[in-house]
Amino acid sequence: MQKAIQKTRRKRTAGDNSGGLLFLAATDLGGLHIKIVRSDGIVQKEVNINEKQLRKYGASFVVTSACKKAIGSPEKLAAVIVEQCSGSFTNLRLTVSVANTFGWLYCVPVCTTENWNSFFLSKKNYSKLNFIVPRYSKEPNITVSRKSI
Repeated sequence: MQKAIQKTRRKRTAGDNSGGLLFLAATDLGGLHIKIVRSDGIVQKEVNINEKQLRKYGASFVVTSACKKAIGSPEKLAAVIVEQCSGSFTNLRLTVSVANTFGWLYCVPVCTTENWNSFFLSKKNYSKLNFIVPRYSKEPNITVSRKSI
């Protein structure tokens, strides 16, 4: 397994634009919005996964399946872009974790945007390989137990 991962990582170089851009956005209802877009902005695949499907199949499986249907393989990705400040606290953490995992595994850059349309307007450079951290829209809704009060 370790050799397979190393072999996959050696194939790619930063800034390779040959594949699609993977956009991930957490939804407020616990789901995941996936878009695979060509580098010129044309959407190749768009999928909305609800919370029930996400729990049943897992986020990595769902994203991998979408990539396979749109571009043949996740190895052909040029970058992974996460829409920040959307969705619940836990769901955004899950989305960022999946994005960072795909970035590391397939040796592609991972970056953030406020909106997928604004990403193309800003001409953001996504050639740098790095990890991202979640940027939440509000504090987590963590309640204090009655025993501690």
